[in-house]
Order: sequence, then structure tokens, then C-alpha cells
Amino acid sequence: MRLEDYDGVESIRLVGNDGTVWAKIIGMKEPVFQHAPNVPPRLKTLLVAFMLYRELDERLHVEPFARFIPSFTPPEPLEPGHEPYPGYRDVHRSYLSYQEEFIGQYRKRKQGIRKRAAGAT
Repeated sequence: MRLEDYDGVESIRLVGNDGTVWAKIIGMKEPVFQHAPNVPPRLKTLLVAFMLYRELDERLHVEPFARFIPSFTPPEPLEPGHEPYPGYRDVHRSYLSYQEEFIGQYRKRKQGIRKRAAGAT
């Protein structure tokens, strides 16, 4: 589905403990915020703050940080350095070889079962 398909559809509903619908957001591409007329002033402030946070969060994920914070420089990518646990490099080698042997034996057994099943029909 496209975002345009959600125009006029309620996407978020903010409900109180008693089931009162305090606010809702309609649409996805260009959301419309509606609140109940009896919303207490403090709650109305929180709802507006929620809408601002939601919009800023979406923009920060879409646009680069440098537009908002000129001094921002992304961190250097991590590169594998030295062995994180010296002396434990091959700790799982014996179990891995056991698994490889088991898988080989299992495949042979499975092929034998298939051959017997094919011969029985």
C-alpha cells in the first residue's frame, strides 16, 4: 500500500485510562492532529509536544544531522582490531567439527530412508 492510501484513515489514537479518546492522528503522508474539546490544558501541551517530537524524529531520520547541527561529525566506522578474547580463537572448533560430521551422517541416513520409501511404493 502507498501512503496516499491512508489519507483520511485514523493512524494513531491516544486514549485515556477510562477509554476517553483524547486525540487522534488522521492520515500518514500529511497527518492531521485532532484533539477532544475537553482536553485538560496540561494534556494538550503534552499532545502538542508529542506531535512536534514525532515530526522532528522523522526529519532527523530522513535528513542529515549536519543540517541541524553544523559541528556534527559522524563517528569513525568500527574496524575489527585485535582478537577480543586472546587465547579463545578456536574454542568452538571441536563442536563445529562434530556438527559437520553429524550433518553428513544425517544426510546419508535421510537418503537411505528416501530410497527405501521410493522402493516400497
